[in-house]
Amino acid sequence: MTKTPLLDRRSIEAGKVIFEQGDNGDAAYVVESGEVAVFKEIDGERVRLGSIKPGGIFGEMAVIDGSPRMATAIADTHTVLVRVPKAVFDGKLAACDPFIRGLIAIFLANIRAAHKLYNKRPRSLADHLRMLDAYSMDLTTYINGVDVADFSPDMVTALNDLNDAIARVRVASRDHHDRRDSVIDTDDLKGVNLRAVLERG
Repeated sequence: MTKTPLLDRRSIEAGKVIFEQGDNGDAAYVVESGEVAVFKEIDGERVRLGSIKPGGIFGEMAVIDGSPRMATAIADTHTVLVRVPKAVFDGKLAACDPFIRGLIAIFLANIRAAHKLYNKRPRSLADHLRMLDAYSMDLTTYINGVDVADFSPDMVTALNDLNDAIARVRVASRDHHDRRDSVIDTDDLKGVNLRAVLERG
């Protein structure tokens, strides 16, 4: 008879890495006390995604679907964790109806896809300015590529005002110390094509 692995309680000092992004998922963790910070490495920068507080679980996705860890987990404070080994998950899933296992696999795939999309949403002021620049530039390119007579003078004036306003915000933001990490660079916005959106509309 195969013995079910025991859950064990672990005391983690503040600042200690629990697992790294890209590691294999050998266990999930439940926070009994303290707090765990979750970070994602994006374009060479470590971006904080959030915190896991008492009662929260983390690390379960890599355990269930066998994918590498999506993020790095670090103890924010002195933390007590309950470690749930992969074998425990495997045993419980094996006892599930195949349909339920299939649904779980679909849910996890959707969560991972949403997570990747979220990582590229603008976070910092610099990110938002880059997005505004990209849309404004694309709209300007679109207008310049068609007959200006198709647009009212007010619209052209408004677009010029928008470009001026973005430039003023950029100047005003130079002394702003943003607490949020930027995750978007110019290359990320090369696929933004407002013209195609307008033409579909």
